[in-house]
Amino acid sequence: FLFFYLINYERILFNSTNLEWVFIELAKYFHNNEYIFDIEKYKQTQINTIYLSYILSYLYNFNFSDTEVLIIFRFLILSFFFILCFLFIIEKKIEIDTELKIIIIIVLLNNPLLSIYLFRLYPETLAVLICFLSIYFLIKKKYAFSYFCYLISFLIKPFLITLAPIVFVYLYNNESLKKLYKITLIFFLISIISVFFIVISPASIFFNKHYDDYFTFSILKYSTNIFEYIVYCIILTGPIYILFFFKYNYKKIFSFSIIISLLIMVLSVFFYNSDGEMNLSFLSNLDLFIKYKNLIYSALIFFSVFFVLIILREKRSFELAIIFSIILLSCMIYRPANRYLLYILPFFTGLIILRTYSKNFKKLFYFLIFLNLSLYVIINIYQMRYQKIKYNSE
Repeated sequence: FLFFYLINYERILFNSTNLEWVFIELAKYFHNNEYIFDIEKYKQTQINTIYLSYILSYLYNFNFSDTEVLIIFRFLILSFFFILCFLFIIEKKIEIDTELKIIIIIVLLNNPLLSIYLFRLYPETLAVLICFLSIYFLIKKKYAFSYFCYLISFLIKPFLITLAPIVFVYLYNNESLKKLYKITLIFFLISIISVFFIVISPASIFFNKHYDDYFTFSILKYSTNIFEYIVYCIILTGPIYILFFFKYNYKKIFSFSIIISLLIMVLSVFFYNSDGEMNLSFLSNLDLFIKYKNLIYSALIFFSVFFVLIILREKRSFELAIIFSIILLSCMIYRPANRYLLYILPFFTGLIILRTYSKNFKKLFYFLIFLNLSLYVIINIYQMRYQKIKYNSE
């Protein structure tokens, strides 16, 4: 944790990044109704609910400046994240070796995507952390706390519903059918109540001019979204996926993967639409990446198909639930964005690490973990410099 902080501490002090200022301005408006802020500006730039700004508005009771609110929020998010990591490691009901839990946390903590959003005043970050706290209380059977956290998380960012398959499988494996139906029904009712409050809010996402950009129905787009998200997850997994590939390199699945990948690549020439926010930050601008972009994505499509076929072959309920969560995410939002993966990334990372760990390949496993972390650190350092030049100079 200390090493992570030393690498990234400058991000805490960054000026408003991207559209963070919109949440700040709306928070000031909620704190003081006489503050001049046209809420239509929020609707023009955001497809988010207003509840993050409601929470932020309470910080202005202490006369903090905008910069201080940003810094305090980032510190709170980091502290929240570290507490959740600690709870995950010590929780005995999560039946994973402590050593592997620590590896999962270290890999996840240094993941470039998470590193970016842990230091941003975005709804996804807070909503994801509260959502995982809800899951923690669910595991501890403290249902009232779980329901309350779910409500808050849903109000901030309704996309947590994408974890429904994972939560359902957990409940199915650990609760009686009667209890399963009861808990599921309560979560459903909370969702309905939350949607009502989102609909009647001053800047409802359901009456936003960008609504059609995000919620247009398209089976073709949903299908391409699935592979975009899985490809992105595999990119974020890094070199450790190499061991996963070689460990499960069955001849039939390898052959099927080639055939299906070629079919997907042919179809993508005619039907693929790259609309969305699935960029790789500064990596997308590297000459080497631009030169070999098609080759890189062809390989990633193959690895994605291979991954899905392995999961389908093994038929482990929890892993299938992760795939279904990705499918649900792909079908919920027409326009994909990498930050929506923050909900699924911890589970995907855990899946790959648990699948690749083996006493027979222990040295290779730790070498690839070290290689992963080395690449993550390099990317994080360059990403921070890129962000500093792009936003702090404005």
